Amino acid sequence: MVDIKPTSDGGFIACGYYRDHFAGISQATWLVKTDSLGCDTPGCNTIGIHKYPVLNVADVIVYPNPASQYIIIDIKQSNYKSVFFDLFDCFGRRVKEQKISKPFQTISLAGINDGMYFYRVRSKGNVLGKGKVLVIR
Repeated sequence: MVDIKPTSDGGFIACGYYRDHFAGISQATWLVKTDSLGCDTPGCNTIGIHKYPVLNVADVIVYPNPASQYIIIDIKQSNYKSVFFDLFDCFGRRVKEQKISKPFQTISLAGINDGMYFYRVRSKGNVLGKGKVLVIR
């Protein structure tokens, strides 16, 4: 990937190139535009992430977005116990899982590559919040 930027409709646009000298492809370019759900086509679903019932998503705020070194999780309703933050790449692979011990917590993005990620804040089988975050350094 060469570049990724948020768009005014809440989605993202990304571009890059691919090289495979063994297959005789010297360079192929690509451009992807997603909607606010991260979908490149209407009605698509994120694959590979176990679905939980979603509670009131407005009670969880994740910022800054785009982020570079860290993100802050702000849980407005703090009576939940055993709260976890999960970060997934675009293939549905979990790249970070962290227990959240307080309603306002900073989470390091050290070791996370630039790109678009999907997050989920969960507690005992319920999703408290979910969305996407762009990591740009």
